Amino acid sequence: MILLMCCLIWSRMLLLPNSILCNLIKYFCNSFVDFHARFSNSPEKGVGLVYFTGPTMGYLIGFLTACYLASKIKIDDNFFVVLFKLIIATSTIYILGLIWLGTLIGWDKPIFALGAKPFLLAEIFKIMLLALLTKQIIKIKKFI
Repeated sequence: MILLMCCLIWSRMLLLPNSILCNLIKYFCNSFVDFHARFSNSPEKGVGLVYFTGPTMGYLIGFLTACYLASKIKIDDNFFVVLFKLIIATSTIYILGLIWLGTLIGWDKPIFALGAKPFLLAEIFKIMLLALLTKQIIKIKKFI
C-alpha cells in the first residue's frame, strides 16, 4: 500500500490526480474479463469476476476510494494534514475490506483479527514514512 500511496502523491504532483484511479479501474476491468491483467498470487485459471468477488474484493474497492482521497493531498498541506489525509485514505481500504469480509464469511467470525489486525502496525509505519517523505518528494518535483 505504501507504493500505491507514493504513486498517488507523484501523480498528484504531476497534475494527474486521477491517473492512478483510472489505471486501477482499467486494471480491474481487464481482470473482470480475464485479460492479461492478473491479481497478485492469482491462479492461472479462474481469474475474473469470480476471483475478484472473493475475500479481497472489499480491499480492492477500497483501493479505488483510497486513490481518490489521496489525490486530494495538496502541495501546501503541512505534515499533520497529510498524515490525516493518508490515515483517512488507508482507513477506507480496511473499512470496505472488513465489511466485505464480514459479509462473505459471516459476522460471527473474528473479522478484525483476520482482516486488519495483522497489518495495522506495518500500515502505521508506512503512513508515517510517507507523511514524512511527502515534503521531500515535493522538493524533488520542484527541482525537476
